[in-house]
Amino acid sequence: MNKQLDKKMKKRHWIIITSLLVALIALLGVFVYLTIRTKKKEVVAKPTIALVNEDTASSFNKKDYNFGKDFVSLVSGDSKYNWQVVSRSVADRAYADKSVDAVIYIPQAFSHDILTLEDINPIKSQVNYKLQFSQSALSQNVLNDKITSVLKDFNQNIVKMYYASVAGNISEAQNNMNDVITNQANVLTNLSNDVYGPFQSTTQNYSSVISSANGLKSENSAWISSQNSFTKSTQSMLDSTSKTFTSQLTGLKQYFDTQKQIADVNLKNGNK
Repeated sequence: MNKQLDKKMKKRHWIIITSLLVALIALLGVFVYLTIRTKKKEVVAKPTIALVNEDTASSFNKKDYNFGKDFVSLVSGDSKYNWQVVSRSVADRAYADKSVDAVIYIPQAFSHDILTLEDINPIKSQVNYKLQFSQSALSQNVLNDKITSVLKDFNQNIVKMYYASVAGNISEAQNNMNDVITNQANVLTNLSNDVYGPFQSTTQNYSSVISSANGLKSENSAWISSQNSFTKSTQSMLDSTSKTFTSQLTGLKQYFDTQKQIADVNLKNGNK
């Protein structure tokens, strides 16, 4: 009885051990399968994108820009995709051989066209790209969304650059206007100090000169009046003396005539 019980226990024990081994092997198989599948997904999830940058630098507000180079810098830090910067011929050959999943073309006039934003007729810049046909619609949509997202981010950076440049122009214009106002204030100050002040002082000096001239004119008029009275008095005296000495010598008469002429000259000079 005990032997049969021992046999049953041993049999049950081996069944349990066998079941555990089978379960363990199954788990290991599932783990290996998932690991291989994950690695395959990782390989598939990192497509290769060829980037053809033919852009040349262009000037805007006395500064050179090369947006094609900036685009390359933008995608160079993307570790989810394998970006390859190549020439157009290499990209086309790789696309034909299906060595790349997509190709992006940045044209030669890319920077130039972007920098025509302030022109009357701005030129629309374009970035062309093409995708390999994939049997997985999901993979193709993911790749298309990725390229669209990269282009959108790049456009936002360009817009930020443009408005930063416009803000810089407005700031420069304000500074120039402030300089003009400051210069005008300095001119007014110089006019006030160097012209108005001396001119006001000169006006006061002119008033003083005019007042002095009027005083001299009054004094001159008084002097002329006094001189006229003296001349008349002298003439009257000479006339009286002439009548008294009419009978005197001719020399004496000439003397008095000369005196009379002198008096006449003085009178004329006084009236001038």
